[in-house]
Amino acid sequence: YHDLRRHCKRLRYTAEFFRKLASSPLKALVRRQVRLQDLLGAHQDACVATELFDAYAATVELDPLARAQLTRLRDARVHAAAALREGFGAAWAEFDDPAFLEAVQASFNPP
Repeated sequence: YHDLRRHCKRLRYTAEFFRKLASSPLKALVRRQVRLQDLLGAHQDACVATELFDAYAATVELDPLARAQLTRLRDARVHAAAALREGFGAAWAEFDDPAFLEAVQASFNPP
């Protein structure tokens, strides 16, 4: 997911750069990319937070209450990442719609 996020970011910057050549399709492409990137970014944030909680818990002595609170925070991030992965299919389908992508491509090749 993280690599896909980076590739989407590059594609988005390219689309934004060329938007004036095919404004309507590229604006729609950027909107779809923003939604996909937001989902992927939130997923990455949740994964990084989980790793940080794990590293912290492994290196610091915590009393039982603090450990329980840290575990709840970590579990919330794990569940958030899982929920985001469940929503990925719909976000990807919107972005990877063949008819939409053909329209974007056609906007660069006028008849």
